[in-house]
Amino acid sequence: MELFGMDLGVFGGLMVMACWGISDFIQSLMIRQLGTAKTMLVRNILTLGVAGLFGIYLIFSQNLRFDADAVLIISCSSFAYVLGYYLYMRGCEVGNLTLVSPIASTYSLVTIFFSIIFLQEKLSPLTWIAVTIIFIGIVMTSGNIFRMLQCGARGFHQAIFAMVGFGVAFFILGFSAKSLDLINTFFYSALTQAIFFISLALIRNGKLAKGDITQRRMLIFFSNSLLVNAGWVFYIFASKVGDLSLVTPISSVYSGVTVLLAIVIYREVTTIGQKFGIGAVLVGVFLLSYK
Repeated sequence: MELFGMDLGVFGGLMVMACWGISDFIQSLMIRQLGTAKTMLVRNILTLGVAGLFGIYLIFSQNLRFDADAVLIISCSSFAYVLGYYLYMRGCEVGNLTLVSPIASTYSLVTIFFSIIFLQEKLSPLTWIAVTIIFIGIVMTSGNIFRMLQCGARGFHQAIFAMVGFGVAFFILGFSAKSLDLINTFFYSALTQAIFFISLALIRNGKLAKGDITQRRMLIFFSNSLLVNAGWVFYIFASKVGDLSLVTPISSVYSGVTVLLAIVIYREVTTIGQKFGIGAVLVGVFLLSYK
């Protein structure tokens, strides 16, 4: 299927890239002001509202579908995603976006790995080259990876575990997207993610205090929530019409958008080695889109 000569799966992946790249940068503004738990709480209260509106629409239009297996799969995907995203947000809170975002965005490596193991997919020579480039990029972006594993770098461990959580989540979600229609898949995904996120935020003492929410901050949160959920709609759509091992790598290039915004606006400083590493990660992810 094509749109103006472009494969719909590729188009969907590019839209996810744009939505999540901008939303992650916007969200970092709130993380640095309110912290991870409070940011997680507010954003997902808004997401819960969005899910509620979709649920009401599905009920009154009599289009609500309940497939127990699909909902269970979506719930497992949401659980893995929430854990991964919490670690990603923690990484953004304590470290630089230019370090955390490129590493976390390589979740497509995990998705591809599981595709090989469980779906018996074969990788092309170009894909193997891309995987190698990404691994080298992670090492360069992180500096001395062995020293960091021993001493811990600001945001490094969080980014690695976030990468795994994202990879598992997107692999699992790919199955459920095939069995349910777009709106139902989005509804159950948004609902379960919001519930898990809010629960985790409250457990992590993410209670709001007087003065935490201003009109300006609420506008930022609303913009972030709109972009995040639009990205999910595009991802689910692209997964239904395209190849999961193609859509996921393209969508993961969102880190390039986030990093560029961080460098331009935050003026985050990176070493020459990290710059080459970030470039290698982005090149590798880009090459994966041509699998």
